[in-house]
Amino acid sequence: MLSRLDEFEDLDRNLERVRMALFFKRNRSDGKQVSGGDPLNYIMPYLIRSRVEAQVYSTYTIQLDAIDAFIRENRRQGRRITFFNVLVAALLKTIAERPRLNRFIAGRRIYEHKNFEVLYVVKAEMSEAGNESVAKVSFDYEDTIYEVSEKMAASTQQVKSGELKNDDKFIRLLLRMPRWAIRSIFATYRWLDFHGMAPQAGIESFPFYSSVFVSHLGTLGGNAAYHHLYEMGTTSIFLTIGSPTEVPIRGDDDQLEWSKQIDLAFNVDERICDGYYLVKSLRLFQRYMNDPWLLEYEGININVQRSEGLKRFMAKKAELRQARLAEEESKREAEFERRLAAVLGSESASKWYRAMAGSATAGHERLSTEIELPGTSPEQSREEQSLR
Repeated sequence: MLSRLDEFEDLDRNLERVRMALFFKRNRSDGKQVSGGDPLNYIMPYLIRSRVEAQVYSTYTIQLDAIDAFIRENRRQGRRITFFNVLVAALLKTIAERPRLNRFIAGRRIYEHKNFEVLYVVKAEMSEAGNESVAKVSFDYEDTIYEVSEKMAASTQQVKSGELKNDDKFIRLLLRMPRWAIRSIFATYRWLDFHGMAPQAGIESFPFYSSVFVSHLGTLGGNAAYHHLYEMGTTSIFLTIGSPTEVPIRGDDDQLEWSKQIDLAFNVDERICDGYYLVKSLRLFQRYMNDPWLLEYEGININVQRSEGLKRFMAKKAELRQARLAEEESKREAEFERRLAAVLGSESASKWYRAMAGSATAGHERLSTEIELPGTSPEQSREEQSLR
């Protein structure tokens, strides 16, 4: 009799666990439920029920001068670093310091990813016939730019090797089934995902579960386009990268300079954080992009205002600017002396020029007021100058 009673008690406890899992489950296998903070954040998923409704767009322009210098410096040391590596490492550092960006909405609840994962598309070959596959890379918050580069290179190489990944195998298996079976499978999966019970195999196989999805359209010659967010999965940030361009900017000496830059287009689910938090986070991201040498530091909350690498770059840039200005000044003086020689003769011009004090501009002013042009009087020269 007691054994039967124990069996009923065990059954009741198991049923209670099922009820708790269905209706009161707080965590998922890929995320931890968020609590505390502004109550408005927790009601938003009921007011704005889909990621499509919650999309917020933002464009940022990144100057590439410092990044190019950082890449060249590393390649001289035998390390292959790309712009894509710098961008992903900057995202990693930013989200490590600003963890609300690593949140997602599922089942009307707010969760935070247990780690930082990036999805990006890799083509087996750069042609229309080349197949696309999505690479998924997981990073540790302690990773530097060099660990990021190694992990991305290994993942990209696996895709380009032609080896089928789990998601490719699963998709090919599904496509062998009739349509009603595929619809039933996905309907069941979406229900399980809504209640936080999606199988780990599905989370690892479907290319919709990540912290950030990045699309490098610039490698195809495209511009940074706003890409939609996916309803399925947990990706709350989609970032596209455009092609580098050269644009005129005002330099430190107020002179026109040509600078290389690239546009980034963000699409963010506004329910994961408020606008103030998002803007400050994107400014932090820009800081890392403008000073990529900071990505060499381990850990987060780097207490460095400006890296030594950026200081070297700025000093070299200032040195090159001074050399350019000196060269331009030399060219102006040579041109002025040439024109002066055309008026006075080479020997007289050389004597007069050596006796002049000040810049070429001061010499030109003195020439226009004190030198009598051949065949004219000083009064006529001044009159002609006033007419000009």
